[in-house]
Amino acid sequence: MSISGDGPSKIPGAGRPGRPAGRLQRLLVAVSVVLAATSTVIALRAADRVDALASPAGGDNDEPGPGTAPTIEASATPDGLAAPDEPGTPDGPDPLPGGGTQVDPTAQPTLDAQTQYTVHYPQQTLTLRLSGNNQSMHADLDEPLADAPSAVADITLRGGYSNAPANLVLGRDVRGSQVVESGLTPHDCSEQIRIAPLGAEAQVPVRQGVVLCLWTSRAAAINSGIAQLVVKLEITGVSADGAVSLRMDAWKIPG
Repeated sequence: MSISGDGPSKIPGAGRPGRPAGRLQRLLVAVSVVLAATSTVIALRAADRVDALASPAGGDNDEPGPGTAPTIEASATPDGLAAPDEPGTPDGPDPLPGGGTQVDPTAQPTLDAQTQYTVHYPQQTLTLRLSGNNQSMHADLDEPLADAPSAVADITLRGGYSNAPANLVLGRDVRGSQVVESGLTPHDCSEQIRIAPLGAEAQVPVRQGVVLCLWTSRAAAINSGIAQLVVKLEITGVSADGAVSLRMDAWKIPG
């Protein structure tokens, strides 16, 4: 092989920079940047979508949005059962052990012309007498019974001071009215008690011909398990020795 005097021969293409390789690298870098940006955008949109699904429309609505599990509030009692009402709440009267409901002993019955009364006793007589140191005598109108214990007294004959006449005194929680005639029905008596009542534990001077309409104690009747009565009582006689004769008709008040 001979070498010419013009110097070493050059191989075509030798010593030129690799342009195709540099362009490929730049292309790959650009693609990587685009892919990274696209991934970021997709991730942000996915996060926004999750937030939108988790939050109900309107923001202030308490109802769960689509795909959100409902919130179950913890119950104060086992198995989510509601706690029973406390006794005596305004929801209604307390039940009695044997059934039914309690009755307010202070409330008076609601009576009208349609109320059906039942005869308890007709034309019963009692004689109350004051003597010696015994300046009072009680009567139970439920029996009726003269000289009854004070705990069950509906009326009491009480002696007056000096020459004052004796009095009939209404018992505790007994309501009454003094009327002018004796031929009254139980409805008439109840109406008189309603519109012209005597005061609590009123004292009525004892005189022949006095007529009283009475309601026995509602509380005592409930506590004793008996019916409350409406009683028409007439003083039929007053003797010189202090004996007072009474005649009574009684009817049971329903309810």
